[in-house]
Amino acid sequence: MKTMNFKTNLTKHLLGALFISILFMGCSPEDGRNGTDGIDGADGETGTANVIYSDWIDSEFDDNIIATGGGFYVDAPNVTQAIIDTGIVLGFAKNIPLSGTPSIFQLPLINDQNQYSVIVQNPGTLRFNASSIDGTSVGTTVYEEYRYVIIPGGNPISSNRSSTSATTDSKSTTLDYTKMSYKEIKALFNIPD
Repeated sequence: MKTMNFKTNLTKHLLGALFISILFMGCSPEDGRNGTDGIDGADGETGTANVIYSDWIDSEFDDNIIATGGGFYVDAPNVTQAIIDTGIVLGFAKNIPLSGTPSIFQLPLINDQNQYSVIVQNPGTLRFNASSIDGTSVGTTVYEEYRYVIIPGGNPISSNRSSTSATTDSKSTTLDYTKMSYKEIKALFNIPD
């Protein structure tokens, strides 16, 4: 009795599979009509979802640096190995006057006898650095706040400076972010103050 049920079930399954195969083989692309193409969508604006920026960070430089260089470290967990290999890290310094509008400069920056820079120390750590360019002591630093901006993708960054260009969209438009002002970077990526 079990052998007969097995043969009946096997026959049903084989006939079902044969029927489905015939249906698929009997249809061809020529049997149906082509639909009309849809309307192309508009190109979107450059996205900012992946761009990461820090808050303004208070300077941790000594009030008077008597050495030829100094710096302070910042935890930057979004600076991953992938960012180091293919992204861009930009640094900015802000001078806050007693009255008037603050001045913001992209790093590296040479001011008087000092150079200010941001260095990618390793994944997760940045160092804001001040060094004398004439071999004397750095002295008093004039920038009170610092910020970094991480732009994924693009070209590799070096150990002490961000890359000089990055791809921003599927059309391979290359922008040199290192030549842009803070105001331009802020507007491009919709970064709030």
